[in-house]
Amino acid sequence: MKKYAILALLFMVPLTYAVVQKLPEFMVENNNPRVEILLQSPEGEKVYVIAEIAATDEQRKKGLMNRQSMGDNEGMLFVWNDKAVRSFWMLNTFIPLDMIFLDDTHVIGTVENAEPHTLVPRTVGKLGNAVLEVNAGFVEKYGITSQWKAMYGFTEIVVE
Repeated sequence: MKKYAILALLFMVPLTYAVVQKLPEFMVENNNPRVEILLQSPEGEKVYVIAEIAATDEQRKKGLMNRQSMGDNEGMLFVWNDKAVRSFWMLNTFIPLDMIFLDDTHVIGTVENAEPHTLVPRTVGKLGNAVLEVNAGFVEKYGITSQWKAMYGFTEIVVE
């Protein structure tokens, strides 16, 4: 009996930690929905990002403007219903960013170290339906290339 009690306790400690663990401030201070994104290399290396979702024209237009900081492995996922060549600028954006361009679950290209407060268009010139913005240096740190895959899912988001 004592063995089962110890075993139950060992399972409860991690569960309790997971339930009471504080969410990152980035997830609480904005009202947009969030999604966990799994980026996976061809070799199976996995990197997780918690991203705020920009699925409406208003959310996509605002993006990360006027944000002063963003935590490690946090970002914003811009999504569309259609596939097109996407282009981004850094107007009123204070954080240097990397941009990971996606076509469904495939990374189709990246832009690294986009300089804040600039109107230079950033694109990879390929058709896609999503872009993940993360802190500058993220792409280099993890070695993300067009060979990587991205997996994410949401059910209650209306993409306009």
